[in-house]
Amino acid sequence: MAAIELKRVTDHATCPVCLQLYKSPKVLPCQHSYCQECLIKLEKDRKITCPECRKITDIPAKGVKDFPTNFTLTHLIDDFFLRRQDRGKVNCEVCVEKDPVTSFCVTCSLFMCQTCQTFHKRSRDTHQHVIVYLEEPSQPKAAQPQKTPPNCPDHDLELKFYCDTCERLVCVYCTINEHAKHSHGAIKKIASKHREQLKKTTAPLNAMTTKLSQAHDNITERKERVLQQQKIADKEMDQFFDSVIHKVEQQRQQLKQELHNKVSEKVKLLTSQLEEVESVQAHVMSVNELASEVEESCDDEMLSGEKQLVHRVHEVTGTYNKLQTDPVESYAFCFTPSHNHPFPRLGQIVNPHPSQYEIADIPPTMFAGQRVQFAITTKDVRETPLTAGGGLIKVQLDSGRGNIQSVTVKDNNNGRYAGSFNTELVGPHQLSVTIGEENIKGSPLSFITSRDYSKLSRSNKVINDNGKMGEPWGVAFSSHHHWAVSDTTNHCVYIFNEQDQLVRKFGSHGDGAGQFNKPLGVSFDDDNFLYVVECSNNRVQKFDVSGQYILQFGRKGSNDNKLKKPVGITVHHDKVYIADRGNNRISVYQTDGTYCFSFGSRGNGPGQFRFPWDVVVTPDNTLLVVDSEADCIQSFQLDGTFIYKFGTRGSDEGQLNFPSSITVDPNGFILVTERNNHRVSIFNKNYNHIHSFGSKGTVNNQFDQPRGIAIAPNGSVYITDHNNNRITIY
Repeated sequence: MAAIELKRVTDHATCPVCLQLYKSPKVLPCQHSYCQECLIKLEKDRKITCPECRKITDIPAKGVKDFPTNFTLTHLIDDFFLRRQDRGKVNCEVCVEKDPVTSFCVTCSLFMCQTCQTFHKRSRDTHQHVIVYLEEPSQPKAAQPQKTPPNCPDHDLELKFYCDTCERLVCVYCTINEHAKHSHGAIKKIASKHREQLKKTTAPLNAMTTKLSQAHDNITERKERVLQQQKIADKEMDQFFDSVIHKVEQQRQQLKQELHNKVSEKVKLLTSQLEEVESVQAHVMSVNELASEVEESCDDEMLSGEKQLVHRVHEVTGTYNKLQTDPVESYAFCFTPSHNHPFPRLGQIVNPHPSQYEIADIPPTMFAGQRVQFAITTKDVRETPLTAGGGLIKVQLDSGRGNIQSVTVKDNNNGRYAGSFNTELVGPHQLSVTIGEENIKGSPLSFITSRDYSKLSRSNKVINDNGKMGEPWGVAFSSHHHWAVSDTTNHCVYIFNEQDQLVRKFGSHGDGAGQFNKPLGVSFDDDNFLYVVECSNNRVQKFDVSGQYILQFGRKGSNDNKLKKPVGITVHHDKVYIADRGNNRISVYQTDGTYCFSFGSRGNGPGQFRFPWDVVVTPDNTLLVVDSEADCIQSFQLDGTFIYKFGTRGSDEGQLNFPSSITVDPNGFILVTERNNHRVSIFNKNYNHIHSFGSKGTVNNQFDQPRGIAIAPNGSVYITDHNNNRITIY
């Protein structure tokens, strides 16, 4: 009996948090119950998140204890403890000796041995506790002690009243204080009223019972009719298939013979190829043995046999080069039923080879969230398009993040297959199409999805260091997802983490190591070292991500290895490219500060500049330079060879007005901030304009002379809104 009671209690009265029997169980608004102490541990910022349903609940003004008590659980546990007689299953929960229990303290919810029970009754703090004495199984059953009536958790008075407003039990002191203006009354009176209301509420259950009984009878009858109809259909089906089974058997034999013929042909071709390979293999071994003999012979014999050996080597090499070493036949043949073909033809033997299938019609550019459609085309060995389907094609899309999805492909039964998939994530993807575990032509296909910049028009976050940020300029991301921002007014650099939280801020005004005088462009190298351009100090400083100074290079001047009012910077592998504005050129250094070369001069011609402000390297290793006063972008090879120039002054789409900063995404899309147009313009990798957004102002989605721009690894766009003293994130 005790074991049954124990199971009943542990099944229903165990706290999901501490996995112990409830102690002072409290009920959350979501109707899940937990120990009072467990809820206190779960409290965070005056809120509790339910461990089971994840609903967030505000803590009452008086704390966790003000949540309603679950008296059902309390009574269940008390009932078990009061009636339990099998004390051999529990040891004393007070002393270290763990002696057998003789009693249970209802007030403390603790089992105790005889010794602890005596001290418990004699202690000044616990002598008034309610103790239940457990009986021995052989003793006659003692009179069952009365259950302790529930007390108010706030006033330690018996709960004799019920508050209809709050739907909870209250004591007499509660009725004249916090519940004074509520609707309340004696429990017996309120219970009588609620019982009548409950009868009205449950009255429809009788009608439901009648209807459910009728429904049960109807469904039972229908089930019997279905089984009877099954017997009729079985008989009709057997009669039909008995009439066609002979034709089916004939066709099976024909298809088997066709299969055997195809296999015999394949085996014959492969056997012939194998014999040819073995013949050449034997020839090569023979020449190789001869070569060993000639090499090991004396000088005169070696010279005499050299010509014959060389002739045989050329001979066997020619034979080897003409030899087909890849298997000439595929093993991926199968039987494909013809579901829509009328009798007498029920199927066919399909013999696909991966080389006959090819991915086609993939769009050149794909955006995240886009539904991409593609095709699979087929040809025979003579490059003639096939006119039938039936190939067992398997298609998978891998996002590179452990997210692999199957792609459904429709067989058009005309030699073409149609497939489609969704690209939900920005970044690299790989499309694999296989037949018999072998890739078809063009598989696996790697591509990169980009953000749809034509929809980029509303920001979702603004950062300004609680109003302390001065005039931000450069912004850049490291491979560890940290990002840096330069502040030209406060002469410092901010470092933020992936969650856009400020983790450190370093630098002060000056010209010493680690100090800044108008820091502008910033960039990280492959090893996550940070490079900061200082316009007024005419130099570049290098730091680690903790802000520790590493080195510096450059000083004021126009000669080689000197800088004059530098602005923008980018690091590509082991090279540092600097927009040397005052010298109207691009200066190139190694990451250790060693000067390499420079290119450019003052002018309007190709490869000349009128104040270059920024520089970036594209995914295809093209160098893009922002020529600010010329209102254009110029492209170069990494050695400084001019390639192309685009952009004209204006405010129309595709025009630029004092471009300031530039960045490129993995698909080659170019994003440019325009200082005087107070906007961002976006071009594709062919330099065609696709979208612009922003206008002058201080509200959301407006700018005041935007400067730096960078793309985070997750595709978000970060823009330094210079005169608005903030970073805007899209």
